[in-house]
Amino acid sequence: MKYLLMLFICAGFCVITPAEQAKSQDEALKDSMGRDYWLYTPASIDPKKTYWLVVGVHGHNGKGAGAGGLKSWIAKFDNVIVVGPTFPDNGPYYQVLEGESDIQLLNLNRDLSKKFKLHRRMFIHGFSGGAQYAHRFASRHPDFVIGVSAHSGGTWEAGPDKKATFPWVISCGLKDTQVSAGATAPRIDCFRAFYKVMNHGRFTVKPFVTEAGHRAAPAVGQAAEECFRVSTTGLFDYQREAVKDMSPKNREAWILKDTALQEKEFNDGKNVYKLKVNKDGWTVDALTLASMKSTRLLLDTLKGMPALNAGPRR
Repeated sequence: MKYLLMLFICAGFCVITPAEQAKSQDEALKDSMGRDYWLYTPASIDPKKTYWLVVGVHGHNGKGAGAGGLKSWIAKFDNVIVVGPTFPDNGPYYQVLEGESDIQLLNLNRDLSKKFKLHRRMFIHGFSGGAQYAHRFASRHPDFVIGVSAHSGGTWEAGPDKKATFPWVISCGLKDTQVSAGATAPRIDCFRAFYKVMNHGRFTVKPFVTEAGHRAAPAVGQAAEECFRVSTTGLFDYQREAVKDMSPKNREAWILKDTALQEKEFNDGKNVYKLKVNKDGWTVDALTLASMKSTRLLLDTLKGMPALNAGPRR
């Protein structure tokens, strides 16, 4: 029996057909620059729902298939569309945003926003070369990023841009001692140098090290998922559990009083930092907390709750 596959249009956004979904899962698509990308969507798209675009960045000599290990997120979260772009490598180098690789992602976000109902800001994750790209893109284009997860990058910038006021998780393996091309020190030392600068600023960040070499330990995936939850709900995990049954007004009143911090040591294998962190181990800054509040209020509005002051689209 043959079925006519139709493309339904609702509120200016497309409902993806089963045929399109199968293609997007298994085959490379072409973006407006003629570059490959892989798209992973839920089995059905709710035209009334606004989705977060999750970007999984591949490593050196990789490609977008699997979205840097995040393709499974469409089964873990009900509000994501996952994309894995293939960036130019081996000169120009996407890791340092050469070859217009940052423009490539901005254009892809723009074009996918015409097909799906997406938040303006993206969540971006990468390991190794993907981490190099992720943290640089986040610093260069902070207005398009809701949160960043970067791990075991071979090179890092001198520090994040001061406008990068969103949650970060960053890490490296203590045994990750090789020197990447273009670097002047082992990966673990490059990570240490980046965090040392970051710690002098005001950022909401959760740094950690693993016992691994150059591989993504389970803690990397767990941290990426936590960062996504925090970034896209505007709530730390412990807060979300505490306020789940509250009205927006009562929730905001509770969060306003939630100022307790505790001391925690972070040992990167060479330096020991005495940090002041919240109950989930995050250092926090006022600008990121304000951005997280804007996210909460916007989500309230999208759910049809009384608007307190939703702020700009995120």
